[in-house]
Amino acid sequence: MLYIATALYLEASPFIKGFGLKKNLTYERFEVFESEEITLIITGISELQAAIALTNLFTIKNPTTTDLLLNFGFCGSLTKEYALGELLLSNKLTSQSSPRTCYPDLPPTHPFKEASLLSSNTIITKDTAFLLSPHTELVDMEAYGIYHAAIHFISQHQMYFIKMVSDYPKEESSTKDVISRSQNLIEEGITPLIDWCKDVLLPSIHSKTSNGIYSQDLKDFTQEVQPLIQQLEERLFLTSSMTASLRQHLLYAHCLKRPLKTLLKDFLNRPEVCNCKSKVEGKQYVYELKQLLKT
Repeated sequence: MLYIATALYLEASPFIKGFGLKKNLTYERFEVFESEEITLIITGISELQAAIALTNLFTIKNPTTTDLLLNFGFCGSLTKEYALGELLLSNKLTSQSSPRTCYPDLPPTHPFKEASLLSSNTIITKDTAFLLSPHTELVDMEAYGIYHAAIHFISQHQMYFIKMVSDYPKEESSTKDVISRSQNLIEEGITPLIDWCKDVLLPSIHSKTSNGIYSQDLKDFTQEVQPLIQQLEERLFLTSSMTASLRQHLLYAHCLKRPLKTLLKDFLNRPEVCNCKSKVEGKQYVYELKQLLKT
C-alpha cells in the first residue's frame, strides 16, 4: 500500500484525480480517499494535527514493512535557488518546537532536487523569516509531525517527504495571492511526482509483495548478497533500519543487473571500511555505498 498524507484538499486533488481515488465515508474525523493500492489522508494544518491524523489512520490500517508513505505539500523557500512550483525531496527535517533533527532515508532513484525542511507551528512571514537560521532552506507546517507519528508504525526508509515551492516568505504576499498561485503551480508542476509514484513507488511495493517471477529473482538476490550484507552489518555497526534501507538500494541495483557481488567485495576490502570503529563512521560509509550503487 502507498500511503499519501497531505494537509489540504488542494494538495490531495491531483492524486485523487490521477489515481481515481474514492472517498471512504467510514472515516468521520478525517477525509480519506482510497483505491486498492493507495490510501490518501488529508490531515489538516500543523504538526500536531498531522500527527494525530496519521496516527489515527495507521492505528486502523496497521501498515506493513512493504508499505510506503509519501508526505506531499506546499512549502515556502527561504532562498531563490528554488523556483516557484519546483518539487523538492527533503533530506533533513527539523522543527521550531524541538531540538531534534531527523534525516529521512532517500529513495534509490528519484528525479528531484534535495533540500532541508523546517516545520513551523506558525506561518512564516516577512516579519518573522529573519528569526530563522540562515541555513534554513524550506519551511512547512506538517512534515516533522508526520515523521514522528509514522516512525511508531514504519521504518524511516519507508517514508518520503516531497514539497512544492509556493512562495518566498521573505517577500510580502497575501494569503489570497499564495492560494491562487498555488492552484496554478500544482496544475502545471505535479506531473513528475504523479509519474514517479506510478513508475517507481507503486512498482516497488508490488515487487516486494509479488509471488511471481520476482520471488525467484529475490531468492537469487538474497543468496548472492546476504552473506556480504551480514559482513557490512558487522563492520559498519549497522542498525536494523540502516540495513533495511541498504537492502532497498541493493535490490534496486540488482534489478538493474549491477555486479553486486563484485562491487560489495571490493567495498568491503577498502581499508577504511575494514577499520571502521563506530556507528557514526559506518553511517558515512553506507552513504558512500548508496551513492556508488546509483552510478
